Amino acid sequence: MSIYRLILCLLVFFTGMHAEDLRFLSSNNQIDTTYRVDGKVFVWGVQENAGRIMGGFNRVAGRIEAGQGLMVSDAYGKVAVSLDSWESEGKDLDASIQKLLFAGKQFSNLVIDIENVSGLFHQEIAIGEQGEGVLSATVSVDSEKQNLKIPVRFLRVSEVMWVLEADRLFDLDFKKMGFESEMRSLAQELQSRLSRQVKIFFRFYLKKAKV
Repeated sequence: MSIYRLILCLLVFFTGMHAEDLRFLSSNNQIDTTYRVDGKVFVWGVQENAGRIMGGFNRVAGRIEAGQGLMVSDAYGKVAVSLDSWESEGKDLDASIQKLLFAGKQFSNLVIDIENVSGLFHQEIAIGEQGEGVLSATVSVDSEKQNLKIPVRFLRVSEVMWVLEADRLFDLDFKKMGFESEMRSLAQELQSRLSRQVKIFFRFYLKKAKV
């Protein structure tokens, strides 16, 4: 048995990933990052263009548009954000999230712009070290917007991977943001999932500052 197949077998045991997930990862050769957080194994596999993105302990699946971020939630309420770029000193840290999947329901009119995470890039944090900062975000539903500032704790797990943890990620007023009565149950479910304790996984690429 090759080392690659052995890794796939271990993924089945530790992450509970489905057979179709493993076939996807194997056929596309997209296992590019494996890491542990709180003793759990997380695996990222991203297919270029409009591909699927996977993450463990439980299955996470969604759609990612080329050049944009993606945000999905697994059955445990964890939220994963994939960023494809970061400009100098974190000034332009941004993820425009076009589609959210929660329990199979799609919120295509909900956009979350993560504008900055103060403290994340302004101090020397070694791999394995922790720090604290503030995540600034704008949440939009149709034309209604709310600006949020959320205290977060962050842990650097690799050169390009950070884990951010917030006690309450988003606290939104959906009535103010224009959800109609027939959308109330979906809005309540979304609120519940966004309000519980979550972790955000940032994977980004460093770019040189523009001259």
